[in-house]
Amino acid sequence: MSSDRKNLILFTGDYPYGRGEAFLEHEIEILSKDFDEILICTKYEHNPKKVHRPLPPNVRIVGGLVPQNKKALIRKALLSFTPRADFYFLKELIKGGPLRGKAAFVRAFSGYLTLKIYLKSKLYADLLAKKNTVFYYYWGVGQVYMLPFIKKDPSNLYIARNHASDLFVENSNGYLLLRKEVYSALDELFPIGGFHAKYLHDKFGVDYSKMQIHRLGTRDYGLSPIPAQDGRITIVSCSTLFKQKRVGLIAEALMHVKNKVTWHHFGDGYMMPEIKRLTTLLPKNIKVVLHGWQPLSTVLAFYKENPVDIFINVSSAEGIPVSIMEAISFGIPCVGTNCLGATSEIVNDSDGKLLEPDFKKEELATIIDAAKNPQWRAKREGARGVWEQFYSADKNFGDFSKALRSL
Repeated sequence: MSSDRKNLILFTGDYPYGRGEAFLEHEIEILSKDFDEILICTKYEHNPKKVHRPLPPNVRIVGGLVPQNKKALIRKALLSFTPRADFYFLKELIKGGPLRGKAAFVRAFSGYLTLKIYLKSKLYADLLAKKNTVFYYYWGVGQVYMLPFIKKDPSNLYIARNHASDLFVENSNGYLLLRKEVYSALDELFPIGGFHAKYLHDKFGVDYSKMQIHRLGTRDYGLSPIPAQDGRITIVSCSTLFKQKRVGLIAEALMHVKNKVTWHHFGDGYMMPEIKRLTTLLPKNIKVVLHGWQPLSTVLAFYKENPVDIFINVSSAEGIPVSIMEAISFGIPCVGTNCLGATSEIVNDSDGKLLEPDFKKEELATIIDAAKNPQWRAKREGARGVWEQFYSADKNFGDFSKALRSL
């Protein structure tokens, strides 16, 4: 174990501000026990007086790097003299990567602008001057763009996790900024699943010896009450309501369900009006409760206090869904899709049912109708077993923290 690197700098999007990156809340507690001091640098600037989520006593927010206001961001970037970044982006434009489509250009140009700000940031420069420190980039995009443009200190360790939107180029017309450059500059990569490691190797040539698979995880809150063998079926979904999550497919499948069902959805987003419209078309045997955004504690309390027959996630792309980890920890069987990502690593015949991405609505309806059958109810034990073996937060984050100290 390296006794020299006792400090860690964590680069996040907004955490601990706002609602996002909730999975860091438990991880930071475990990291704080293995490191003397942890500094958090957010991508976006926040008012220091703004309320944020609680942090361990040895964890401190040092600030953000990029203005939240788009006009202020663009102005600050364009006023930054950064010839190396400018030349790089011009070269990428000539090669055509950012011009593959709207999504590719928007993400690439935004990344280029933020890179210019990073290169001129005094806060970032002060952080990079530290020695014997672990630089932990929670995402494979964002502040990590800086690494190929700096001289790294050999006493430091530079690592990043790899999830989904920061890894899969298919979500942005086949192009993400600085992929090979970033992966080459990092000392170690920590993909959250086996699929992610294979993707890094096959797509970008990252050697397996430079990667360690460390899964995310959730806490143990015990088991959900066992549903009755008859009566109304209860299903739950939990996600932000945007196109990739395809929550509308659940509503469309419920149009074909014969039994009485109550569908609870936790989460909001720009597609909420469309989901509400679809629910008005459902037959009388279907009851819908749209909870909107709720704190994680409310969602977990719902699982703890209410019997749930099925948890459903039908996204077109995922890393490994934390929402499914939470559900199976309560012994709730799940339905997922064999989509881009690694849902197949957490959903299988022992704990639920894995559907193909282009599944028929009638197929999902059949699964829901069968939720009271003994064969489906037997999956509750399998769900808890998968969680215990692979997705316990205490074990996974503890192993990850020790891995950082040992490098």
